[in-house]
Amino acid sequence: MNKRLAVVLPVSILVLILSIWYLSNNFSELDNLTRLAISIGGMVVSGAITYFLFPENERKI
Repeated sequence: MNKRLAVVLPVSILVLILSIWYLSNNFSELDNLTRLAISIGGMVVSGAITYFLFPENERKI
């Protein structure tokens, strides 16, 4: 499980940072709380997708 978290956490943090930056630049009419809620939602979804796409026990070919 540690291998998965080593990938999931950086991806989630990167999605959070980039989504806040993108929403701040292109959708400045949104409230800060709304931008943060959208960014956190994207972070959770991307973390869940990354968690399930990277298998825990990978066979070496």
